[in-house]
Amino acid sequence: MRDIVKEGFILFLPIGIAFFIFKFIFDTLDGIPQPIIEAIFDRPITGLGFAVIIVLSLLLGLLTASVVGAAAFGKMEVYIARIPFFGPVYGVAKQVVASATGGGEDGAFNQVVAVEYPSAGIHSIGFLTKRMTDGQLMIYIPSTPMPNTGVLIVVGADRVTELEMSVGDAMRLITSAGVVSEDIQIGGTTG
Repeated sequence: MRDIVKEGFILFLPIGIAFFIFKFIFDTLDGIPQPIIEAIFDRPITGLGFAVIIVLSLLLGLLTASVVGAAAFGKMEVYIARIPFFGPVYGVAKQVVASATGGGEDGAFNQVVAVEYPSAGIHSIGFLTKRMTDGQLMIYIPSTPMPNTGVLIVVGADRVTELEMSVGDAMRLITSAGVVSEDIQIGGTTG
């Protein structure tokens, strides 16, 4: 009986975690336009805020895909950058999102690496975020199982090894604490 409960829990846990993450994202996005929805309909309508965010994202994407829309958005960003307190936060958020989605400079978050950290002989999985002019590398090492937290380190290229692994595979490895993994070959160094 104990093994049956254990097996059931092992099967249920990933479903529960996925549901929790989806619910958090859904509730967060759904809550953003809810004050406007309540003002219009005199009550909150669950899901309508989420749908509004998705439709607005689609429309914004279509608008900025055109040359005129991209130019207008570029000018708008110049003004956003000048807003005290908000502008710098927006700039950093934009850089992080661009890097995490592969649109950052220098291939940020596109190269998975192993780095000798926290000490020699111990390797951590991370992402190359920047090659500095002095030959040092900035590496983001995400935490397990929540990769949105981690540490940023600056190390010499001789302590970093590029891995033949996709970003998606690296994220699965990190979020599963190594349970979902392939053999990782730590070979030559970056240069």
